[in-house]
Amino acid sequence: MNFDFLKDLRGLGYVYENCCNAEKLAVAMPVQSVFTSRKSAELLAKFLYMAAHNQEMENLSFADILSDITVRRFVNSRDVMDAFHFIRKSGNRAVHGSEEESVDDAIAVLQDLHYIAGETACILGLIDDYPLFEDR
Repeated sequence: MNFDFLKDLRGLGYVYENCCNAEKLAVAMPVQSVFTSRKSAELLAKFLYMAAHNQEMENLSFADILSDITVRRFVNSRDVMDAFHFIRKSGNRAVHGSEEESVDDAIAVLQDLHYIAGETACILGLIDDYPLFEDR
């Protein structure tokens, strides 16, 4: 599984479970996969918020967290922030849109989820590197 590198990381067990569920659903239920990926990304964003602010999470939306200047500076990567936004928008579209998400859509979202999960773990100092995404 692509997200095994998260399994034993302090505080990321719940994120690991959600990421694995999103991966398992990608082919059979791509809409649910995209939605679950969005939930996982939001959890990661909350971890980044708490680390950036060195305090417990306020009652902010996912979009508010991603637009927070302290979080943006803490992450210090346009590519990571763009990936977070892509997952957020894809998840919103999966929940509220009239179009069905395809397997390819779900895999594209999973690739970005893998990227932000790995980068978040690196930013938080939990790992030095993570494996490449396998889209088998």
